[in-house]
Amino acid sequence: MLGVASRSDETMTIAQARSWRDALGRDESVEWIVEHEGAFLGVGRLHSFQVQHAQARYAVALFDESKLGRGFGRTVTRLIMQYGFDELGLSAIDLLVLDFNERAQRCYRACGFWEVERLPAGVMDHNRPAEDIRMIATPESFAATNA
Repeated sequence: MLGVASRSDETMTIAQARSWRDALGRDESVEWIVEHEGAFLGVGRLHSFQVQHAQARYAVALFDESKLGRGFGRTVTRLIMQYGFDELGLSAIDLLVLDFNERAQRCYRACGFWEVERLPAGVMDHNRPAEDIRMIATPESFAATNA
């Protein structure tokens, strides 16, 4: 699941990493590898395109916890939104974020997303069911955050 950096004690081999990298974008998504100072930081993607409505879903995962809270998520989100609106001509981009991920919610609001609905996520957070918050942004709401 993107948006939640899951921990793993397993390290990918070079061959596994190349296979993973080569599979990016094969499912009709547009994906970016995020790096900082030459090191892999995470991935961002636009996927689940609805061509008839000119819409797509956004997801990002940053895996280096020491980099969280330093503006990388906001920068990646803004760059991908700009690409989606300016280059792909999207009329809206939506996303799902877990209700307990307040840092991500602040990032998304700062980039022009707003909450439109809550859905059962099927995930537990401290022994309580978490919800997915569906957020959406338009070119206008995005532009208003960059004014």
